[in-house]
Amino acid sequence: MNELFHKLGVEWKLLLAQIVNFVILLFLLKKFLYKPLINLMNSRRQKIVEGLEKAKKGEEEFQKIQELREKELIKIQKEAEVIIAKAKDVGDKKQQEILKEAEEKTKKIIEIGKGMIEIEKEKMLKEVRQDIADLVVAATGKILEEKMDKGREKEMINEVIKKLEKQRSGI
Repeated sequence: MNELFHKLGVEWKLLLAQIVNFVILLFLLKKFLYKPLINLMNSRRQKIVEGLEKAKKGEEEFQKIQELREKELIKIQKEAEVIIAKAKDVGDKKQQEILKEAEEKTKKIIEIGKGMIEIEKEKMLKEVRQDIADLVVAATGKILEEKMDKGREKEMINEVIKKLEKQRSGI
């Protein structure tokens, strides 16, 4: 065998030394390089898996928060609609109250106006009566001054009565 290695140009001592060196190198690489690299890769893989799980949990929580937010928005919108409806009802009632008050005030003003018109009418009637009395006195005075006959007296009385009727119908 020694001859065979020699013919091939390989020295068995040198080959044995290279094999021992390779085994030592393999042992050293495995102990100081391969195991730490494997541990580092496992650690990174674990961190990535944890990160993905956290991201998934975060997304789930985000979805829950979105659902709660939508529910709250719907609830708030319904409450706002109720408040608006109540405010509208209150506004309508207030409007009706204001209209009633205005109508009552208008009626009072009209009643006061009618009362004032009635008072003015009474004043005017008193004045007309006074004027009529003055006319009658004046007419009577004229009749007495003129000393007229009965025919002329009747004419003057009729004229005074017509004037009084005209004045009354004019009022």
